Amino acid sequence: MTKNFFEVKNVDFSVSGKTKVKDVSFSIKNEGDVICLLGPSGIGKTTILRTIAGLEKIDEGSIELNNKTLSSKKINVEPENRNISLAFQENSLFPHYTVEKNILLVENAKQFLGTRNL
Repeated sequence: MTKNFFEVKNVDFSVSGKTKVKDVSFSIKNEGDVICLLGPSGIGKTTILRTIAGLEKIDEGSIELNNKTLSSKKINVEPENRNISLAFQENSLFPHYTVEKNILLVENAKQFLGTRNL
């Protein structure tokens, strides 16, 4: 039996006794495969992404990457040690700026900081 590259197995997550995610499972068979989490607002898509990134600790189940457990009831690899990134969908742009001004803001920051990797 071959192992999947990435697995979320029977994950539960709650906050203040309120269940946010219950018994979530999915896998990515090969490195580089692309998946999509779909569902209505409030269903827990962002919450499960936050648990994968390590920003939230799970109550049950496990999250494994390349046969290494990142999260379980007893194990929690810190976010900075997971080699996983999360790009938030909100607050990415300044709504009172035009598209051009938002882009120029980054260009100006690059010049100010003297880096091309911003």
